[in-house]
Amino acid sequence: MLRHNHTYLSRLILGFFFILYASSALTAEYSPINWPDRASAAAWQTNKTMFLFKSSQHVGMNTYITASIRSDAENRSIRVDIPIDKFDSGDQERDQDVVSILKGDVQKDLTFQSQNLNSKDWDQLLNGQKNTLDGKLTIGNIDYNVVFTVNVVDEDEDKLITGQMTTKFSYFGLDAPSVAGGVVAKVSDELLLHVKIYFKDLKTM
Repeated sequence: MLRHNHTYLSRLILGFFFILYASSALTAEYSPINWPDRASAAAWQTNKTMFLFKSSQHVGMNTYITASIRSDAENRSIRVDIPIDKFDSGDQERDQDVVSILKGDVQKDLTFQSQNLNSKDWDQLLNGQKNTLDGKLTIGNIDYNVVFTVNVVDEDEDKLITGQMTTKFSYFGLDAPSVAGGVVAKVSDELLLHVKIYFKDLKTM
């Protein structure tokens, strides 16, 4: 009888933790990114659960990106190179883990290459009439089709393009980091990627 009660109590506690965890996962909202002033940058953002139910968010900021416009007579495209070892989350050990997770030993930069935009598409992008940008994100020398939600605004006599993509570690064949099999800490499979580029920083290729 005592053993039966102990088993029932254990299941009840685990069920309670599961409900808290599931509830927090469903209601998680991401905080706005604290961008550096007047600097082009990229950032990753994740949601981590501690001890099955306590949630926290982490951001890795990177101001060492290179952005360029490639153009010919008919088309333009945007390319962004992001050095993986330059993400700064405020935790050096976490940043080293990011280098490993994002396969920095295979390819040192994350690379986004947009598809070609004709003159009409380019003008719509600059005028805020086009709010998505399709392309390929290359991780570990493997290309993945991605779509960024974008916005172009005027800021201090310059144009600023911001982009965000909500995706998953698993989409890129990556494992979300965890501690003790996820019991102590587990990062959600969901991954947000952000980019903020001032047109003054765009190089012409």
